[in-house]
Amino acid sequence: MMLSDEEKIRRLEQAVVSETPKEIRRIYGELGEVSFTARALGTACLYRGLDTVKALVEHGATFLYPGETVQIETMIFSFYRYFGNKYELDYSIMIVGRNKESEKFFEFSDEMEILPVSERARIIDYLCDNSEKTGFRPESLLYFSICNSNEEFYDILKKHGAYVNEKRRWIFKNACNFTCSMDEKEFMIVFGMIARELGGEKIRGNMTFYSTYIANVLSTESFEFILKNFDRTGMNQMKLMKKLVDKGAVDCLAIAAREGWLKYPKKRDELIQYAADSGKAESAAWLLEFKNRTADLAAEREKAEKKAERELNAAPDSVTALRQLWSYKKRDDGTLSISKYKGNQTVVNVPEKIGNSIVTNIESGVLACSNVPRISAEQTAIRKKITKIILPKSLRSIGYYAFLKLVSLEEINLPDGLNGITTGAFMDCQSLKSIVIPGSAEKIGDGAFMGCISLKSVVIAEGVAKIEEHAFEGCTALEVIDFPKSVESIKNIDKNGTAKGKFPNLTAKVFKGSCAERYCLENGIKVLYK
Repeated sequence: MMLSDEEKIRRLEQAVVSETPKEIRRIYGELGEVSFTARALGTACLYRGLDTVKALVEHGATFLYPGETVQIETMIFSFYRYFGNKYELDYSIMIVGRNKESEKFFEFSDEMEILPVSERARIIDYLCDNSEKTGFRPESLLYFSICNSNEEFYDILKKHGAYVNEKRRWIFKNACNFTCSMDEKEFMIVFGMIARELGGEKIRGNMTFYSTYIANVLSTESFEFILKNFDRTGMNQMKLMKKLVDKGAVDCLAIAAREGWLKYPKKRDELIQYAADSGKAESAAWLLEFKNRTADLAAEREKAEKKAERELNAAPDSVTALRQLWSYKKRDDGTLSISKYKGNQTVVNVPEKIGNSIVTNIESGVLACSNVPRISAEQTAIRKKITKIILPKSLRSIGYYAFLKLVSLEEINLPDGLNGITTGAFMDCQSLKSIVIPGSAEKIGDGAFMGCISLKSVVIAEGVAKIEEHAFEGCTALEVIDFPKSVESIKNIDKNGTAKGKFPNLTAKVFKGSCAERYCLENGIKVLYK
């Protein structure tokens, strides 16, 4: 009786599960050519042993599928190979065994016992010697051996000259996300193999990885390994040393000091203060001992005194003095963008020039009191006391939420040439009483003055064309808004698309037939014609 292809495949797979190698040879001989043997061979590699694998291979079993084989490596289809215009499972990967990833792709048996690693290693050695005959790909298994921390498999595959391709090298170079569930032993095994595979190329890390790893499983051995094999450009040395202090990793602090991380007195003293404030006595004691052992205290004192003297004698508009107050960046056009305020004045004068470059932009959140990263509680308290801001004539743009929640701000000038009032620029400036918006500011953005509960007077110069949603939401003290003819669009100055009843004391100065007149009449706002 002639068996169909499907019946032959099923009969061979049943024999692999239940018969001896000798019986498998007999059955395979009777079946003749079997079109698909990859699953049977993968099962033998994982559960049955080298003799069974040899019995199959000697009769023609391979990891291939019917049709032409096309080798395409992708990152997405790690468990697949491309055969005749479609991806098919690569059953040679079964030999790695059960893990969280492989269980998504292969059906593993709960009734058969997986072979010991040493026995599977012998099978891999045999498959490498017969890779052309069986369609076995050592380089693919090498990738999974690394990911699964299997050094024995890795060593055998490297003995046979296996290597990972460029796409998988890219994965390994960006492999810090592999560490999410690793303990230290597994980390050292996996990344030790990755480092060998990359041959001197650095692994890219990020602060999320460094912070999490150091907080959880760091040892001196793994810290040394990271410093040697990871790209250090992603390391924030101070943040990492604070993690070492938190963990009480004094031996690792010594390594950091050896690498030059504590060579600057300011950084060293900041870390000593952090350790003391955090109650980390052992770390604080080590850092103080390091300071006493290595520092030239007299030279440091002299240097600090000279620096203080220079700063004291510097002109208030000198680059030295302005750097104490502002962080800034150079723009593509050569002008400057203010990125951070570091001063403690309650009247803030934004410079028109720093050195020979003019200031044209203030970035998002520069003076904000909320939702600003990397600003201390002390700095936030200072900002809440700012009463006046003087902006330079050179200013052309202001970032989103630049002055958010400056609750004491009473006065600010908006210079001619400013190209707009951005989203939330003055949101919750609760002491601001009046504002004059220059005509160069084509648009008043969403929520620009939202929550300015003391705002009484708004003068909008000719040239402003648009007023976006919620621009004056919650400004219940408004008494006058002076609208120009140029306004072409008012979405709504309060929420829910209406201003009715929201501004009981407001009178709008408008031109007859203007957009502002129509809006005010529709929303019950008193008008005074200009």
